[in-house]
Amino acid sequence: ASWESVCPHCRRLRERLRERGSYDGELTVWNNSTENALRKLRPDPERERSRAQTVCNVNGEEDLESSDGVSRLFFLPGRKGVATVGGADLVSCGGSGLVRFWNTVHSGLVAVFTAHKDIGSIIMTMTACGRYLITADMEGTMKTWGIQEYCLLPSDGVTNEAPELLGSLRPHMDCVTHLETCLHGDRLLLLSASADCSVALSYLPGDIVGVFGQVCV
Repeated sequence: ASWESVCPHCRRLRERLRERGSYDGELTVWNNSTENALRKLRPDPERERSRAQTVCNVNGEEDLESSDGVSRLFFLPGRKGVATVGGADLVSCGGSGLVRFWNTVHSGLVAVFTAHKDIGSIIMTMTACGRYLITADMEGTMKTWGIQEYCLLPSDGVTNEAPELLGSLRPHMDCVTHLETCLHGDRLLLLSASADCSVALSYLPGDIVGVFGQVCV
């Protein structure tokens, strides 16, 4: 999902700011008008290395890029005031199944938690209202988290407490490659695609509606 689809505030914010994630976990905030880097957001590598899994490459060596790389990032809608007082206004995910919540005003990490254990890199999406965050892993599992009240206020140090887990599904047999949310009537739906050549439709949060496509086994 693009930042423009998240909320009008994020559309206006993107006119001025742009975020970029790197393979080492660093995020950079850019000014679109001046094309200058305004600030950098960095995880604490020593703190997180002790709690994240070690990802290995085909030679059995530690793959640091896979451990720290950023796969998705989104501004959290309606949190301009929250960021000013020290709460989170940006979320990212990537290697080692980690999700991080950031404060872009004060250039700090607010929270980090393991959404999927021992699974490698993950992807995510969120609803336009900012109520739900959905993460998905390389084994086809998807999780829905309630984040509407998560990290609204600053805490002493970086919190490792995860938001409320509302549900977990496994509609796919292989890596989930794309997630998209939509509204049908008064029901929130989640559309997911996988490397197993299937597409699934699920209630959000809730059960699987159906799976279509040829599943490769």
